[in-house]
Amino acid sequence: MKNRMFTLLAVLFIVPMAFALIGCGSSGGGGGGGKKPVYIAVSSVDTTIGVATTTQFTATAYYADCTDSKNVTNSVSWSSTVTDAATIVSKGQATGVAKGYTIVIAKLRGTEGSSVLEVDTVDSLAVTPDTGGGIYVPVGYTDTFTAELGLTDGGTMDVTDVATWSTTVAVATIDAGVATGVTDGTSDINASYLGKTDAIASVLTVEDITADSLDVLPDTGGGILVALGTAQAFTATVDTANLTNFDVTADAAWTAVTAGGTADISAGTAIGTAIGDVTVNATLGAETDATASVATVEVVTSILGGCADATIAVGDTTSCGAIATSAGDTGLIATPYITWEADLADATIDNSGDVLGVTGIAAGTTVTFTVTDVDSGNDDATATVDVEPAFSLESIAIDVAGGTIVNGGAFDYTATGTYGNGGGLADRTDDVTEDVTWTSATVATATISNATCGIGEAESVGTGTSLITATLGLLTDTDTLTVENLLSIAVLPADPTIVLGASVSMIEVFTAEGTLTGSDTLDLTDYSLWESTAAIANVTISNVQGTMGVATGLVADDSDITATSLEGKTSPVQVLTVN
Repeated sequence: MKNRMFTLLAVLFIVPMAFALIGCGSSGGGGGGGKKPVYIAVSSVDTTIGVATTTQFTATAYYADCTDSKNVTNSVSWSSTVTDAATIVSKGQATGVAKGYTIVIAKLRGTEGSSVLEVDTVDSLAVTPDTGGGIYVPVGYTDTFTAELGLTDGGTMDVTDVATWSTTVAVATIDAGVATGVTDGTSDINASYLGKTDAIASVLTVEDITADSLDVLPDTGGGILVALGTAQAFTATVDTANLTNFDVTADAAWTAVTAGGTADISAGTAIGTAIGDVTVNATLGAETDATASVATVEVVTSILGGCADATIAVGDTTSCGAIATSAGDTGLIATPYITWEADLADATIDNSGDVLGVTGIAAGTTVTFTVTDVDSGNDDATATVDVEPAFSLESIAIDVAGGTIVNGGAFDYTATGTYGNGGGLADRTDDVTEDVTWTSATVATATISNATCGIGEAESVGTGTSLITATLGLLTDTDTLTVENLLSIAVLPADPTIVLGASVSMIEVFTAEGTLTGSDTLDLTDYSLWESTAAIANVTISNVQGTMGVATGLVADDSDITATSLEGKTSPVQVLTVN
């Protein structure tokens, strides 16, 4: 699928150069040679950070030729509009300087993208979990802690990976919040960052594994019955002074012994590979279960085959399995212990994954798959799959009506195809945007692209209506696209006030709403030139994609805010007051 972002760009980047390059400045193009991106998306791990903390920004470039997007974090030129709030270095790492807001800008070969970053003062640090000494682990095992900064305005910031952690080293060690029990005892767990620490440390109690406490379950005195070729799961647990049945299944060393040798067992799951008793045990260090579990593998008396789908279409696949029953057990047979065969040459089966395919078999056929238990050899089962006709395209539909767009604007059309097979299977749908042929009946009003890059993209030419048609074979669907002139533009909210208080900067997010001649409205925030009458040192407003219309107040002042559309219509003034 092509990148659908370029519909937005079709309008955005026909903005005259006077519009495109106005904004909060950043120097340099960065990145050396290569093609120019049409859009840069800027994102960060955190939208709010604490003073003296850091966050990593990422820049992703998109190109007009529909090539894949590219991470250009290390190639762009980075800048911060309010360096008193936060600074940013060449690789995109931003550092909070003082309480306030800044716009972080990434620039590459004349194209800019941006994102807002808030900086708040750090109020506290908390380590979790903190359960009043009720955190227990056996020696050699771990528990995970996190460290979070509390910010003045109520936000939090995870600093687990960068905080300095402390423990009672003789009892436990800790790295990036993961504490490992070393010896029996208690350890305070705490973290510090930027001079903050948790006033009440978490307490981790490390306990020795109780001698002779390892237990392998189930243990029913030889009453565990397993059908040949099926699996039986065992678990291993240990106790400490305050922990009961602590699961060590994944760490234990497992053995499964039969009269004729060893059986298959991995991470506690044993497969009955031969008739007779299997002794299952686990070892953890010096611990082992004094009374091993004994499972009896029995002859399979019957098997039952089944498939996930009773009905499939020509060209489809399904998966099948077999259930074995013995005198005392019923279970799914493991793949190596059964084989499948089909009664039709064109049906295929992959025994390694039990996937059945019926490509090429005529519709209306019932395929019978036979499964054989290869170890006992005395039981077969069948699973049947009915085959219906292959799916074919029955209709197409334009997904979202274009409605009304502004003259000079564009709309991205997509289409969905519905497929049926004339049988009992539910219809299926798929995106056919790139498969249909797009036409515009009135090219004086709008054109629509069939080019590989930008397919389905309708661009306005003049006012009026045009019938947009999607055609695939004999199937069509239509939509009426209306193009109207822009009647007026307005800026919202009306005459807002922002208060700096203890912040070096604050923001107000403005939007631009256009009204068309037919009274329809649309958002023009990203397609307008934003202006502020205040001195740049006092109030700025962004014309960089990602933060269009975001005003930053730096000192107390009043500023007239306006937005001008591509057609040259300017909004009435809204007064931004910075106190």
